[in-house]
Amino acid sequence: MDRNNEKQIESANDVDDSKRVVLTSKVGGERFEVDKDLLLQTSEYYKALVNSGMRDAHCKELTLGLLSDESLTEIREFLSIFQVDDKNTKWKSRKMWEEGLKGASYLQISSMSHMYNDFMSRYLKISTFARIFKFATIYMLHDTFRKVLDFISENFRKLQLRSEMLKLAPDDICYLLESDYFNAESEFDIFNFIIRWISTDESRRQHAEKLLTRVRYGLMTTGERQRSNEILDELELSIYKNEDVVENFRSVGTIFALGSSANKNIHYQEFQSISVHDFLKLTENENKTGSSTLQFQKSGRLGPPLLWSSYKTCMLDNCLYVAGGVRHYSLITEEVWVYKPVTAIWTKVRNMYIARKEFYFGEMGGLLYAVGGRTPILLTPFSEIYNPRYNKWVLTALQPIEFYRLAGCACNGLLYLSGGLTESGSSDLVWRYNPGLNNWTEMARMLTKRSDHIMACIDNKIFVIGGSICDLEFFNCSDVMSGEMYDCEANQWTKLLTLKMPVFDNVFLTIDNCIYIIGEELNSDNDSSSFFVQKINLRKYLEKITRSRHDDSNTNDAAINNHDDGCQIFSCNNRLSYYYFFGIMKRST
Repeated sequence: MDRNNEKQIESANDVDDSKRVVLTSKVGGERFEVDKDLLLQTSEYYKALVNSGMRDAHCKELTLGLLSDESLTEIREFLSIFQVDDKNTKWKSRKMWEEGLKGASYLQISSMSHMYNDFMSRYLKISTFARIFKFATIYMLHDTFRKVLDFISENFRKLQLRSEMLKLAPDDICYLLESDYFNAESEFDIFNFIIRWISTDESRRQHAEKLLTRVRYGLMTTGERQRSNEILDELELSIYKNEDVVENFRSVGTIFALGSSANKNIHYQEFQSISVHDFLKLTENENKTGSSTLQFQKSGRLGPPLLWSSYKTCMLDNCLYVAGGVRHYSLITEEVWVYKPVTAIWTKVRNMYIARKEFYFGEMGGLLYAVGGRTPILLTPFSEIYNPRYNKWVLTALQPIEFYRLAGCACNGLLYLSGGLTESGSSDLVWRYNPGLNNWTEMARMLTKRSDHIMACIDNKIFVIGGSICDLEFFNCSDVMSGEMYDCEANQWTKLLTLKMPVFDNVFLTIDNCIYIIGEELNSDNDSSSFFVQKINLRKYLEKITRSRHDDSNTNDAAINNHDDGCQIFSCNNRLSYYYFFGIMKRST
């Protein structure tokens, strides 16, 4: 105990004897004098004892048979500084805070429990979580109990194979499964952990349905879902797997960014990564603009094994496909490669029919679509579809127009394409492709012409963000600093939000009704650049925008639909000089 605490305790001991009570432990060793009024003020146990009128309540000595001298030492120290503004919160050893929590729990001193819970939080780590969890369970320390469970969910990648995890109770696991923020490599890893837990003891099979129905199977790849079915069949477990639950989100997986090396003397491409959990934790606070730096790490994985640029990327069933673009600085290519993150291997697949760049490349219904773009000679009216199962491309019906630098997305089984450049400049046209009918239909035009923008379908609504508007006749281009939302049923566009930074053919990903876009800001003073992530929170638009069927509703002012926290900027450490892909991949299976 330091000198300040000793002085405070001496001061506390200088009170009238009639206002003091002596606490003794189960061994009856040391006597601990404390202020009776303070004990009455802080301890629900002592307050109930006094109110009961029992004989012990009027004694100057109170024997606490379940507590040790160490616990009473911590109680006396706490009471001595209880009314001091600058409370001593110096580091305590594990033994000290354990004894302090025992005393606080027994005497029901909530303020002391809170203080010692803070001490416990500082001590909580991989090597101590199991002991602290057991301690919290025995003494019914609910705050501590929840903190340990939250620690487990945040560190699941490191803890999932530890034997202590198999000692969790069914309700503990239910608590973990109800969380959206779960730091796992994949939902399949969570499923595997539950299977291991159930298989540890035959009596645990009674909890199988309660636990396994809380797994979010919709977040698994096709192969993972098939394997989970096989495992359930092997264990003779009949579980209803709802793959379309509304809460089909969890912070599992790893975000990978693929781009060119920042080393100007070495020409290669590589991946950098950050866990989805860590990424969301840094960007979830709406008031944290500019205050945090997203720390991407080198993953040790290389990009395509070719001298390649301007290619397009798309994820399909946890495989990254790259297509088209430019080889050897000038040759537009039709090549397609696929990267499997589980094996970290690149494999060449069937070429497209058309060599192209600046085209749309996306996924719908387990197939890949390549639409529009530029060929070595001119613009192309040809679109094609790739089936990875048969490693085969087929051509679709001819496009109604030829365009490049367009954007697209799939929504409700239909493919939507918007904007892009035509011979005259940026376009506001929108086209819909129906794969069942193999035809194209013109839809309501966007409110603003744009090219090099991004497009995404979220909650059955389509969003277009940013881009530029170009007049090729006068060689004039300017940034489009707005977004629009399209209602597929009403065939109507609504203007919304104002961007904080331009969006120009940037890679992006969507998580939980938010769009995250990697951008670059050039510094003209020293010819350098810095990278950032621009977050666009679309939840408020999906929930609050009122739609009208009148034609003039398409002129809504973005300022009406925008407020400060709809768009945020987060800096990120610059490890690459250009980004081709930004998305979630899973390294385990």
